[in-house]
Amino acid sequence: KGRVLDWEEFCAAVFARFDKDQYQLLLRQLDTLRQIDSVTSYLHQFENLSHGILLYNSAYDDTYFVTRFLGGLKEEIHSAIALHRPSDVLTASSFALMQETELEVVRTHGVQKEFSRPFSKHSGSSDKQK
Repeated sequence: KGRVLDWEEFCAAVFARFDKDQYQLLLRQLDTLRQIDSVTSYLHQFENLSHGILLYNSAYDDTYFVTRFLGGLKEEIHSAIALHRPSDVLTASSFALMQETELEVVRTHGVQKEFSRPFSKHSGSSDKQK
């Protein structure tokens, strides 16, 4: 309504009209984000939310985002990566992608035969003679 002659006033009016509660909404969405499909899909959603949050508040650091990223991963991926203590989301996502690939190989091909064979003793071993 009416004319806006001041840039600051114009920006405030735009934010009041189109940006209501977006920051809080982004924080809630990031807090509840969980990996459902692939790591790639989860990472894409995570990056969109985290970049949006940083537009509102640049004070968040890598520790916060890495902790949130790890917390949303599937447990089978999270537990293997948390041991490495990644320092940023890029490193954590690289580990997550590698772990996802390894899990897929195991699911597709099963465990390697040499790992699944039981240990057997030979009855005529030279250790008995010693």
